[in-house]
Amino acid sequence: MFQLFIRQSSYSGDFDSKDALISYLEKENAKCIAEELTAVCRILHVDAEGDILEKIDVTLPIFEGQTMDEVLMTFGNQKQKKLPLPSKAKTPTPKPSPKVEQPAPVKTVKTSKNPFLFIAMLLGLVGIGLGGLAFVRIQSQEQVITQLAQRLEEDQELTSMSRKLDVFCRYFIPNYFSGNTSALDNFRQEGDWSAQTGTVQSVILESTSPKKKGYEVGYVINVNREGTISRHYLQLEIVKDEKGTFGFSVDKEPKLSNYPITE
Repeated sequence: MFQLFIRQSSYSGDFDSKDALISYLEKENAKCIAEELTAVCRILHVDAEGDILEKIDVTLPIFEGQTMDEVLMTFGNQKQKKLPLPSKAKTPTPKPSPKVEQPAPVKTVKTSKNPFLFIAMLLGLVGIGLGGLAFVRIQSQEQVITQLAQRLEEDQELTSMSRKLDVFCRYFIPNYFSGNTSALDNFRQEGDWSAQTGTVQSVILESTSPKKKGYEVGYVINVNREGTISRHYLQLEIVKDEKGTFGFSVDKEPKLSNYPITE
């Protein structure tokens, strides 16, 4: 199952299949192009238990010439991990216990001749037990609701921050591939790493995750070098910087690798 959240329009929806999700996103993309709007879509891939398998942020409208199938090409393919079956343990054969002489039966003495008193006590104990079970169930439900609310709040904060980081990165990436190292001084606090060469054809935000210091952002990019287009994965570590462009700076030298990443 796929869950879609669009903060700009306060939209949230569930989709049973990837095709249905792509069909809806294509309509939203056409709407953004026609009305000259920008929207950040948070997409979650969840299993039958509601656990998140994958998540991705997509900024609409996508680049001209791209298709939504290409944007979500590597997303939504992870399968739920199967839990291992419990192993069958052999039950030990009980050894016969030695015969023990049975004591003589003891006569019971009736303490009360009123059966209604016994029934009232029994019903009282049952009521106490049911009340305890209801209390435990309510406490468990409240804990689940609190956890879900906290997760939603964290996701909303990350979505808002992801949009700001995406604006910064979309200015930084073309300068990083301009071949002009001096142009990078506006995007970093320190370091002497050099600029890359090439023409960026497309940029797709793949992931955003908070770190102890700042955020880690990953992009799938297509770069044209002398007529040859190659696909790469660009990993950036970004920190808040009041003096930096759009309030951010690249903290370390970017990591550029081939895509898809092979272990």
